[in-house]
Amino acid sequence: MVVVITTCLAVTRVYGIQRFCRDIHMMLGFKPGLYFRACWLFLSPATLLALLVYSIVKYQPSEYGSYRFPAWAELLGILMGLLSCLLIPAGMLVAVLREEGSLWEVSWLHLCLP
Repeated sequence: MVVVITTCLAVTRVYGIQRFCRDIHMMLGFKPGLYFRACWLFLSPATLLALLVYSIVKYQPSEYGSYRFPAWAELLGILMGLLSCLLIPAGMLVAVLREEGSLWEVSWLHLCLP
């Protein structure tokens, strides 16, 4: 869910909702209406964030029938999920470190390009 939230925010905030709508217009022949823009900008990220917080708050250890998985297996599963999400900020850090100049001289818009 973290990856989906990040993707949604990156497309609408970094790439830009105007560019995204222009691309959809080019592909489909019509511009998305206000409803879709509102969903992409506000409703989807807020709903996904609420679901993520709810799933963290209401977390229960995994079970299979009457078998309860050991704590190390739970921890391993959580770590696998976290490590996949940590690739996003790790990629950002690598992009910043590869740029020439100090951190303050780095163009953040340039870092958002592929």
